[in-house]
Order: sequence, then structure tokens, then C-alpha cells
Amino acid sequence: MTHCDAAGWDEQASYSAAIEADKAAADQVAVHTGHPYVAPSDQPLPTSRRTWMSEWSPTARRGTRRGTTA
Repeated sequence: MTHCDAAGWDEQASYSAAIEADKAAADQVAVHTGHPYVAPSDQPLPTSRRTWMSEWSPTARRGTRRGTTA
């Protein structure tokens, strides 16, 4: 199973951490997915499992967060 494809990479990192903290849930997930629409992908997801950035948005580049420039 893949999970969760959150809209922001930071949000996906939170979801992935929660899944990995629950052995029953972690055993069901093979791939963690997400895309950086809301927050950039500036860190790996907190899992040793495969990850997949399913989509990318040029507005989520480094230095840009939630639609405003840093």
C-alpha cells in the first residue's frame, strides 16, 4: 500500500512519522508518497521504506512556503 500523498512535504513527514510509530500501520505501508505543493521537499521522509514524490510544483521551491516568499 502507498500512503498518504499529503499536499505538503512537511505535512507528509508528519503522516509518515505517525505511521512508522505504529507497527500495525507501518506493516501495511510499502511506499510513503507526497508532493510539495504547500511546503518544499527539503528533507527526506522519516522512514526507511521507499518514498515517492508524486508531483512537484514550481511554487514550492526552496525559500517559498505557503505561497509567500521568504
